[in-house]
Amino acid sequence: MKKARNKKGMNRAKRMQLAVNWIAEYKGKQIVKGYARKFKVDLPCAIIELRLCGVNIPVEYEEAFKRSLANRARQMAERKGREEMDLIKEEGPFIAGDAEFEVIAGYTTGGAPYGIRWEEVRDRDSDEYF
Repeated sequence: MKKARNKKGMNRAKRMQLAVNWIAEYKGKQIVKGYARKFKVDLPCAIIELRLCGVNIPVEYEEAFKRSLANRARQMAERKGREEMDLIKEEGPFIAGDAEFEVIAGYTTGGAPYGIRWEEVRDRDSDEYF
């Protein structure tokens, strides 16, 4: 099993030894955040290690934390989508073409390009078109 190390290289066993005294002396209200700051670990790691030390961390706290992470990820994805739409509005929808398309107007949600194909341009430019 891989040992969990924080940024300073302190492994879990060493943190757990130090944590026993730290927990006994901790006076704050948010022990998970305090532990994470003190030992420079992320919040999920702090929850696990505090539980291993015998601290009662409610399951609801962990679930609320996971929901907040999921909401943050969703918000970032929405923001990225809005930024891409703003870029299209500023620069126009047209992007450079490729071997199949003269102009790629955009992409479907599945990632397939759409736009003006080279054969459509050739047909339009032919004598029969006029």
